[in-house]
Amino acid sequence: MNAAHAARSVAVALVALGCAVTSAGNARAGVQDVLVTDTNGSGVLQFDKATGAQTGGFGSGIVDNARGITLGPDGNIYVADIGHQAVQEFAPNGSFIKTFVSPGSGGLSFPHGLTFTSAGELLVSSFNNGEVLRYNGTTGAFINIFASSPGQLANPTGITNAPNGDVLVAWSAQGIVQEFTPSGTFLQNYATGLNGPAGISFGPNAHLFIANAGANNVVEYDGTTKSVVRTYSDAALQFPSDAIVGSDGLLYVTSIENQSIVRFNITTGAFVDVFTSGGNLADPSYLLLAPTVPEPTSLALTAIGGAGLIGAAFRRRTRGNA
Repeated sequence: MNAAHAARSVAVALVALGCAVTSAGNARAGVQDVLVTDTNGSGVLQFDKATGAQTGGFGSGIVDNARGITLGPDGNIYVADIGHQAVQEFAPNGSFIKTFVSPGSGGLSFPHGLTFTSAGELLVSSFNNGEVLRYNGTTGAFINIFASSPGQLANPTGITNAPNGDVLVAWSAQGIVQEFTPSGTFLQNYATGLNGPAGISFGPNAHLFIANAGANNVVEYDGTTKSVVRTYSDAALQFPSDAIVGSDGLLYVTSIENQSIVRFNITTGAFVDVFTSGGNLADPSYLLLAPTVPEPTSLALTAIGGAGLIGAAFRRRTRGNA
């Protein structure tokens, strides 16, 4: 388990963990899939990465208004559940295991992004009270407040781990992404001048990708110089909530207003296509990618950073759960 924890701390979006699944499960061996949470009651939806066709889903009826999704050190999938103010745990095949973080634990309110640290602890952004909360990564018990900026910063959304193990947090209200040590000590403002940053994740060359929801674009930052490398935008991208780079070198972005997931070329910045839209995809939120594996009875899931949403903008869609 220590090896898995160490791998998770890198969190550059390409951390593969093997997990056993049954052939009857939602996860399909040998096929690359895209998992996305849907805030409109559909739980987690699953799409074929080659075709964009929906292949399954899980959590509907269990998760009420799903937001963040991440892979745990144990290979299980964890989903932020706004309706129950909790975090739900699922097996790799989508089977429900248990409520991992109990409702309101530690003051959890309107949970958005979530990620596991290098120490194996779970961090969850508590949007309504402006805090990032820390939980035991094995039991789900509340430990303490990881980061809090009352009166200064508010509405934390996306959370992810930097290649060096530090933790980045997006504060949507102020348009800032900050960097903390794994223990919660503030280090620096990583990115400023954003417009409602939501999901954040690291891609190739330790570049940070920020879904800049209020500006309808994704901003790419150089992880060394902290300078802007490129901005991704297109008419098909309206209110992005998460952005992750796949093993195919394409940037996958959820477009809430267009009820779709779109893709960009990270080499040229050009818009590629609408990966999927319609069907059960009503309010696409956070993303997780599942790379192809050769074994017919296993699935390796890759956590591509935590992600978040701009809660105030989504309240019109959440049936009064805020």
